[in-house]
Amino acid sequence: MNRIHRRRALLLLLLLLLVFSLFSTWRVLTLPGPHSTDHVVRLFERALPIDARSLTAILPVSSPHNLSATLAPLLDSPTKLARVILVCPQPILSDVRKTLAQLVYTGSHQHPQFSLYPASHLHSHSLISLAASRVKSDWILFLNDDGLAGVGKRTRDMLLNPLAIPLPLGPTGAISRRSTSCTPPASVPYPASHLSPPFVAPLSVFHLAANLSTLGYNHPWLDLANLVSRSRSDHLAAVLLNLDHLTSNPCPALSIRHSLPTTLHPNFNLSAKYASLAADWQHPQTSPHGTFALAFPTVSDLYAFLPVACRLFNTGYSLNLLLYRPNHLHFENANGTHVWSDDCRLSYDVLSINSPSFAHWLASLQHLPDIIVALTEQDSVSSGISTTLQHESYNHITLVRLPREDIPHSYWMGSLSLLEWQNWNVPEIAISVITTNRPRSLHRLLLSLSHSLYFGDTVLLRINIDQSPDPDPDTLRVVRDLHWAHGDVVVHHRVVHGGLLPAVVEAWYPHHDHSYGVLLEDDVEVSRLFYAWAKMAVLRYRYGDPSNLSPQLFGISLYQQKSIELRPEGRRPFDARALFAANGFEHPATPYLSQIPCSWGAVYFPEQWREFHEYLAVRFSRTGPSPSSGINAGIPTQDIVPAVRSNKWKKSWKKYFIELVYLRGYVMLYPNYDGYASLSTNHLEVGAHVREMGRGEYLRRKEMFGLPLMALGGAALVDLPARTLPPWRRLPVLNLTGCLSTVDELIGQGAARRADLFDCQGPALPYDVPSLFCVH
Repeated sequence: MNRIHRRRALLLLLLLLLVFSLFSTWRVLTLPGPHSTDHVVRLFERALPIDARSLTAILPVSSPHNLSATLAPLLDSPTKLARVILVCPQPILSDVRKTLAQLVYTGSHQHPQFSLYPASHLHSHSLISLAASRVKSDWILFLNDDGLAGVGKRTRDMLLNPLAIPLPLGPTGAISRRSTSCTPPASVPYPASHLSPPFVAPLSVFHLAANLSTLGYNHPWLDLANLVSRSRSDHLAAVLLNLDHLTSNPCPALSIRHSLPTTLHPNFNLSAKYASLAADWQHPQTSPHGTFALAFPTVSDLYAFLPVACRLFNTGYSLNLLLYRPNHLHFENANGTHVWSDDCRLSYDVLSINSPSFAHWLASLQHLPDIIVALTEQDSVSSGISTTLQHESYNHITLVRLPREDIPHSYWMGSLSLLEWQNWNVPEIAISVITTNRPRSLHRLLLSLSHSLYFGDTVLLRINIDQSPDPDPDTLRVVRDLHWAHGDVVVHHRVVHGGLLPAVVEAWYPHHDHSYGVLLEDDVEVSRLFYAWAKMAVLRYRYGDPSNLSPQLFGISLYQQKSIELRPEGRRPFDARALFAANGFEHPATPYLSQIPCSWGAVYFPEQWREFHEYLAVRFSRTGPSPSSGINAGIPTQDIVPAVRSNKWKKSWKKYFIELVYLRGYVMLYPNYDGYASLSTNHLEVGAHVREMGRGEYLRRKEMFGLPLMALGGAALVDLPARTLPPWRRLPVLNLTGCLSTVDELIGQGAARRADLFDCQGPALPYDVPSLFCVH
């Protein structure tokens, strides 16, 4: 009997084992049904593309030999990639670095930032650890050591420009825990038990694996998928999706038995959605190719510069951030190693034992910066920046140093192009002050200049004192008491009164073609941001994109026109915004070009100012030059510029500059800010061109000429179309009487007048006065 019971028990046990085996096999072979597939498709229906530059790729590198070919798919077309981390063994690190250097400096690609990460081995367990601890972007693309080899173009676009699916997504994986990896039929998404690289996933997935003890060493991708599945109410672990025709290792059961039930989604076409996105990716907004490095002592410095950094980042530049404290290098930020605002989130490095100096940190970057921004203050780290950049390997890098107190007002620098940044240190802007016997006016002007922001530039200040018929010792005392912290001061004292015309003309002369002169009479006062406006405009229209450069531009006004002074009937009120709006301009708030030279604060360019000196020398010649002497004897006695009030200004330098402007078709850039906010204003004080007048008349004229100075705070300086200075071709153009025109019309008008006056037809050579007067 016991033997019979034992046999029955054994048979029952065998039966249970058989049932369990069959159940397990059935469970393994069970494929996703319509309900789960439908749920996956609905995820795609609702998904939007991920943000620009929010994707980091992790690429294990076992050999440097085919690295260029492996990286090519990451570079050949616009992607959402911000960074590629190459994980490689220490013995090949040097070779990989050389290969990268050759690749990224060809200039043929707009590539992401590259970082090298040495590792003793390339096991998937280590890669997951790297993702969980080092990556700061919102999305991660895991690659095999062959990158995207064998992946079709549409699927490659899907991985490099993914939709924001909250699950791992890729073309290769397993449909159950016990099945092998396979590739599904095209354009059909399937729930998967886990994926194999390449696949893209949100960073949050890897935060689930922050404790690596939860991952087995032998099957880390499967264990990671299990963590994802347990964290979700729908228990989905991953999505298997291929957008190209099958190339290898298909999933035959899926292709035969579980095609997507199209009746559930009659209006949804996944291939079409990705195709539409791919079309957008092929024609993105042009993004500049360049890299910035920011090196600041503290997090507070970086936060002060963050509006500029975010604009650069969102424009498409790569950024490398380094924070240091000279006497406290090992510190932790309570918010982690990143800073953020509503506009961006940026990660930063700190100096450490492994990276103890700026030189070491710079050498560790795989994409050397084009621009380095640092503080002007000198400390053990900051001083090392200049020393490091003296090495010939770094001579292409532009160093921009800013005073700490100026950084909160540097927002306008985010509007500069890479080319403009690279020319930051090229222009030399000097200030020339013209004064005679108005010490209070001079003191006010010098005080406003001393309080202005110069963003780290060295600025020469030249003070030109014209001897007054009634000498005033207080003027010399004001000059002696001046403290100028931004460069040298040169004082020129004329001992014989010359008048305003020679005082202005001789106040500045360019040393070379990168010299610029800010001319200020003593009854002018400047905004603290005047230099920012001047430098922003000089960089854009003298050193920026070639399409924005024109030999017709002779200067930049600090003063915003509120009246037009040259009409024959007299001075008339003027509102540029109202004029542009009435004539259908898309952006009435745009700066504009005008032929009127400004005498109440302006930057003058070297070529035209030298030409003006030569023009005056010929214009004032008493010898009656003849053609044989090289100068046309027929300098006219009639007005050179027809029907303008300046013809009566016999003692004004502007009369003659207007003549030159008219004959050449030159123009000056004017600001056009809200409420007539200006970078300079005039206080209408009695002098060479302002007579004594009654109080009522004085107040009326002061209201006409006085303007509010642009204040610090906010971002008023970039209150512009697209928050940047417009392209040259978009600037409205006004003639001498404030009427709309074009640069070509002004050039043609001047050439016609020149032909009438000097009886010649050939074009004048640039900046050549004998040629202008038709002497060949």
